[in-house]
Amino acid sequence: MKDDFLWKQAVIPEARAIALGTGPDAAFTFPLVLMPEKEFEKASLEQVLSNVHARRDELEEQLSKHGAILFRAFPGVTSANAFDEFVRAGLGIRNFPYVGGNAVRKKVVADRVFTTNESPPDRLIPFHHELAQTSNYPSRILFFCDLPAAQGGETPIANSVETCALIAEKFPDFLKALEQFGVVYTRVMTEHDRAESAIGRGWKSTFNVDSKEQLEALLASKGEQCEWLRDGAAEAGAGLMRHCSPVLPAVKTLKDGRRVFFNQVIAAYTGWQDEFNDPATCVRLGDDTRSALDPEAMQFCIDILRECQVAFPWQEGDVLYIHNELVMHARNTFSGPRRIFAALGV
Repeated sequence: MKDDFLWKQAVIPEARAIALGTGPDAAFTFPLVLMPEKEFEKASLEQVLSNVHARRDELEEQLSKHGAILFRAFPGVTSANAFDEFVRAGLGIRNFPYVGGNAVRKKVVADRVFTTNESPPDRLIPFHHELAQTSNYPSRILFFCDLPAAQGGETPIANSVETCALIAEKFPDFLKALEQFGVVYTRVMTEHDRAESAIGRGWKSTFNVDSKEQLEALLASKGEQCEWLRDGAAEAGAGLMRHCSPVLPAVKTLKDGRRVFFNQVIAAYTGWQDEFNDPATCVRLGDDTRSALDPEAMQFCIDILRECQVAFPWQEGDVLYIHNELVMHARNTFSGPRRIFAALGV
């Protein structure tokens, strides 16, 4: 076998054809699906890594156009460690630590590969851009399927350029308010993680601190504050803390002029709910009065994301590469064991 490793564009039935504007890159397949050419289906992992690395600029161009790339049946990418090599040595992605997120996760390979949201399988994870509820977020997300669920468990994706354009047509004043004022996110956290909640990550692991004093110093350095609601170490909810984000963008214009619905508004509005959190107060406009979001416009956003999503069944060994500023992701409910690992990068 030659040292090269070649792949081709493939088709999955769930993919969508999207057309935005009239330029040469206005029409594209979402997501782009790549599979090895037949003669390279048994290539070594080293061959795969070498050739992916050599063509990483080409892949980045494709990612910028399509928003997401599904690498399917790439030989040798069969474990969390191989996935880590694919991300770092192949694509050349620099690690982005998971700090400030809501989800309970477990480390799998150092601090680079970890489990996806550990919340119960009957909990739907709504659409969101990763860490958009913080001022520091990754530009790239990668998912690896180690074991697909027996039923369900897809990771739906939606194009935020398309989403933004559809909202602008139907609710232009709502989008203008989001763009003008931004949004503020509020979340109540316990000291330790609660895996039974989709937003149950405790403040110690969320901010990577060991004490209240460290947390207060960290937030002060960022111009943020927290409110302590409960002390103690024994009772449920000990060390309860309310954190309010700074005003953050909900709509962004990227360097190439594309406007995106970049936020965690849908996730907070529909999914930030547990014994300590009420979605009605978890996200508000960033204006002086912290106005509530228009419920009719919010329902429209929920509906169009459902309509425009792509949700394909995971296959063992799949790698999904996402441009975090262009594409939202979610998680469907599932039954049976499911192991999807993730890596964040810049």
